[in-house]
Amino acid sequence: MLVKLFWPDDLQKCAHITPKGIGYLVGWSTGSSSLCVSTVFPPTLKETLKSYIAKQASREIPPKLIGLCGWGIDVRREDVENLLSNFDHSLLGHVLVIVRMNSDGIPFPSYCYQDRECLKDTTVHIIYFARPNARALQYYSLHPLILDLTTVRDELTSVKTEVEINTAPPSVIPRTGRKLSQQIQSLFVEERSSGRVECLEILLHQVNLCFSLERALSRLLHANPSRASIIWAAGTRIFRAPFAQYIGRFILLVTTILRATAFLLIWMLNARFPAWLFQGTALKDLSAAAQQVDLRLQQACYWPLQYINWRRSPQKLSRLAQARYIGFYNTVWLVANDIIVGVAFGTFLMENSKAIAQLIDSGISMYTLGTTRSMISWLMGAPAGLKLNSELTSFLGEMFLELMVLWSDWIFILRQFLPEIIYVIGMCGVLGVAMPISLLSDLLSLVTLHLHLCYIVASKIYYWQVKGILSLFILFRGKKKNVLRNRIDTAEYGLDQLLLGTIVFTLLIFLFPTVAVYYILFSLVRLTIVLMQAVFEIMLAMVNHFPLFAIMLRFKDPKRLPAGITFEVCSPSYICKKAWWKRLVFQSQAVSRKVAASPKSVYMAMKSVPLGLDSIFYQYRYLWSRLRTHYLLSGIIDSLFTGRNIQSIPRLQYPTLPSRSRHRPTFSAVFQEIRMIFSEITDAETKCKHRI
Repeated sequence: MLVKLFWPDDLQKCAHITPKGIGYLVGWSTGSSSLCVSTVFPPTLKETLKSYIAKQASREIPPKLIGLCGWGIDVRREDVENLLSNFDHSLLGHVLVIVRMNSDGIPFPSYCYQDRECLKDTTVHIIYFARPNARALQYYSLHPLILDLTTVRDELTSVKTEVEINTAPPSVIPRTGRKLSQQIQSLFVEERSSGRVECLEILLHQVNLCFSLERALSRLLHANPSRASIIWAAGTRIFRAPFAQYIGRFILLVTTILRATAFLLIWMLNARFPAWLFQGTALKDLSAAAQQVDLRLQQACYWPLQYINWRRSPQKLSRLAQARYIGFYNTVWLVANDIIVGVAFGTFLMENSKAIAQLIDSGISMYTLGTTRSMISWLMGAPAGLKLNSELTSFLGEMFLELMVLWSDWIFILRQFLPEIIYVIGMCGVLGVAMPISLLSDLLSLVTLHLHLCYIVASKIYYWQVKGILSLFILFRGKKKNVLRNRIDTAEYGLDQLLLGTIVFTLLIFLFPTVAVYYILFSLVRLTIVLMQAVFEIMLAMVNHFPLFAIMLRFKDPKRLPAGITFEVCSPSYICKKAWWKRLVFQSQAVSRKVAASPKSVYMAMKSVPLGLDSIFYQYRYLWSRLRTHYLLSGIIDSLFTGRNIQSIPRLQYPTLPSRSRHRPTFSAVFQEIRMIFSEITDAETKCKHRI
């Protein structure tokens, strides 16, 4: 018979027995041959242990008494008979294992019992594991932790179990890694009448409960309340006092007003203009600063819900609860660092507002006005020896230059107040460094508005001319486009139609280079501006979505970010806290040691695999996919050649919120939210009166 025994590597420290003593192994029994040890309980308090296990019998996974452990001494047959006679069969596990633990905490199984009979020809696989601290939110998991809240619910039902196996040298187990992987996975599958049952996930759940069970049994041994429990009781009495209830209701009322204000601002930012104004676009889609305000407001409205859902979660170590916890504190850390860096950056802008304003003013006059005018004047001549139509190039050049003159008159007013504008942008640094970056992005869009208008005019003329040339080329070939069947059919035209089409086609062909050079100029200018805005958007993405908290957990405590488990075949002295050369000496002694009537033993170590950096930076994978979709596909090349408008980069600031498809909240939704919160206030007042 094969018995799997999960053994904590710190059991010697947590054992409640003294050396040269015998204690009860308390843990769980899964299936017919899987055991998980939590602690060693002294036999002097067996009645306390019996009552505790009986009270826990109604739990989903109740603890059991699964064997005896002798610290430095062998367990006698009389001790086993004593155990079987004093404890009811319902309090015992399916299999009882008798273990001898030496002075270094290394277990040596002696024999096993099942149905009050000693088993023969038994093989025990002892699996060492580091006890996860549930208070520190450490746990083992077969499934990788998914930090993306938008997909974690779907992944919870679709992800498959993956166990990675690291093999020992061939001298220990002469099998290949793949066969060893299949063998170890088959260890945790039992054949029952209902079918094959995988026990590994249940065993990992028991391993995660080891810390809680050991603490509960420790409290039974120490009747005096701990300092933490005394502080908790005092705090509970304080918060139940009447004045604390009034303070709580006042805070809830203020929070309700702030939440209603936030919903109103979100509705205003998501409200669309009329169709004749800005093409019906919402304010948050026009301004990067409005987008940033909308993001912070939505995060502020989502934070309480996210925190409450985590606090109310019955399973704090579930994947969904951990994703909420890490997402909440990651956003809190980001906002705190955003404000700290924003104050420093804002102070720099305010102290150097005049110098920065002078630098921006010189850039406006040199690049957006002076350089563009010189390029237009150059195109009005014979650029690079290219012969252009003099009348058309003169018309287009004068039109664009006149637009420059009109814009220079308007921008002159803005340039006078640039120091004050930079100073105000610096003052907004108290809202975080993302706000000055957003305002600088909006300032770039404002000072280059005339170039955007020139690009729209040039692209429309170019687009109409390209469409006209393509249509007339079909007519020139004696064909026509069948719109219904979406194909080119043969057509018969009259002589006057062919003559007129040929003349217009020839005119457009000869005028095409003149229009094309202006379109190329403003397309390059537009691409430059779009790339500069993309730099600002990437900076905002770094500020708003950098997984700072997850990275800190990854390097500080990787057990809080599990991605699976590994099994390694090891020596019995794996948990021995000695120097490496002492471990080798002890291993040679342990191998030569023979225990009479002892079962065959194989020692393995179970370790948690930390989450990879690619899973931690999932937000940037999403952002990169949007950037790649927008810029690195054939659509952008097609827009350049056909004259379609090159759109700026889409806003990339929403991947951490519950849903990536954002809709503005309706007034009814806001009203229902406020009504629900006020009903919670009324319920709290009623409960407070009943307590008084």
